[in-house]
Amino acid sequence: MVVSEGYFYHIKDEYFIKANESSLMSNYENGGYRPHYFAVRDSSNQDIFWMVPVSSKYDKYKAIHDKMVARFHRCTKIVLGKCGGKDAAYLIQNAFPVTSDYLDHIHTVQGNPLMLHSTTAKM
Repeated sequence: MVVSEGYFYHIKDEYFIKANESSLMSNYENGGYRPHYFAVRDSSNQDIFWMVPVSSKYDKYKAIHDKMVARFHRCTKIVLGKCGGKDAAYLIQNAFPVTSDYLDHIHTVQGNPLMLHSTTAKM
């Protein structure tokens, strides 16, 4: 699979079984695929992608984000933005590395690959 930075992907179950790491977010949510992960290519090793979980629980993570900004004047763990036209939280704190072998498929909406929203990309 050719992986492009700036798109969203689903991870193969095989990765989660092999990693056997309880701190990783589950690959399934409410009986379906975990929504998706945003791919960022590693700057030191082009074969590695950092997968950033994306959450639709915007209000929950906005409260955490705002608390950190109030205390530290910035938040480096959560990026609030858009995903598919909806408010979303990018959980940088939960990012994990994978190689393209463990990517199952690109996330699509109505048959089109979902790409990072331009205003979120600027953040």
